[in-house]
Amino acid sequence: MTPLVVSVPESRDLDVFDGLEVEAVVWNLEGEAPREDIGMVVLPRRVAASAVANVRGCVPRLIQHTSIGYDGFVPPASDTTMVANSASVYEETTAENALASILAAQRGIPRVLENQRRATWESFCTPGLLDRTVLAIGVGGVGMALVKRLEACGAKVTKVGTHRRDDVHGIDELETLLPQADIVTVVVPLTEATEGLIDARFLALMNDGALLVNFARGKVAATDAILAEAGRLRFCLDVTDPEPLPDGHPLFSMPDTIITAHNSGWTEAEAPRERALWRRQAVHLLAGEEPENLIWPR
Repeated sequence: MTPLVVSVPESRDLDVFDGLEVEAVVWNLEGEAPREDIGMVVLPRRVAASAVANVRGCVPRLIQHTSIGYDGFVPPASDTTMVANSASVYEETTAENALASILAAQRGIPRVLENQRRATWESFCTPGLLDRTVLAIGVGGVGMALVKRLEACGAKVTKVGTHRRDDVHGIDELETLLPQADIVTVVVPLTEATEGLIDARFLALMNDGALLVNFARGKVAATDAILAEAGRLRFCLDVTDPEPLPDGHPLFSMPDTIITAHNSGWTEAEAPRERALWRRQAVHLLAGEEPENLIWPR
């Protein structure tokens, strides 16, 4: 049997396919493909769209993205090439970080740490998460993983998707739903429909002191609109526009704001889960099966 040739971005990943009929080579997409018979290309982490174009030097059966987002997607040049994302790798860790940020905001942890730094003892009441009303916009893998964690903490969660179904409200109901929420979480893909979703009108519908949590993409929110609500609303932002934020950007000095610098999915659990997915994808290809998580063809 002719082995499947798989390119990986770093030499440390060459052993992922040990025991399989796979020949692994290192290619970080800088320059042309090292060989024309690569059957599966694993893209480098945070790869630029311009670098993805170099894949067109070969005709792989599968291009494996290391992101669960759709923004920056470049359709392959060949109709025979499939493209998959990294669903199953980041959902749980992203939800974990979102919950940590929410709990920090709701229990006043930044204030606690500042008091500790100043060696000051202060007891104070916080909103907490128990019995709070959460509007969860986005019911994909990350969104539902977050909903599960929020409900485990005793929050009352209302789910919002692209359209109304079963226990999920449609996004066209936001005007009614936003004023009812203590916390609003946004975990949606960046598309033409969601870019600028969090604008001045959206934020104006939120109650004084409510918490806005953006773990989607920076461009889902209008930065100027967020800055205009300084002191009235609170924010947990894993993503921003621009990103990374330049030194001295006014978002850094916003009151009641936690910024986690797009670190939500990055934990020690990432690499093992990622490598396990790559191996499963190779097994699928060797068996003539459809790979997991296809985003192209749709």
